[in-house]
Amino acid sequence: MVLREAALAGEVERGKVPMLTGYEERAARMVTSALVEKGLLTATTHRAALRIAFAPFAQAPKRRGQSGGTCMEQKDRK
Repeated sequence: MVLREAALAGEVERGKVPMLTGYEERAARMVTSALVEKGLLTATTHRAALRIAFAPFAQAPKRRGQSGGTCMEQKDRK
């Protein structure tokens, strides 16, 4: 729910994380820390609102033999 709220609203105040997760304050902080450590959320300071961060590992890997492009572009090439 935290990622959803950040995506829809543009940012999430840290104080809203317990309400969004349903966890107590300490557990909500642990969730926040984990999301930041994994590169899914970011903030300018440790007290600033959280925003979506697109980590490099979030990109889908290319398969062997794929030249790239969308499925439609590949279909048009044939």
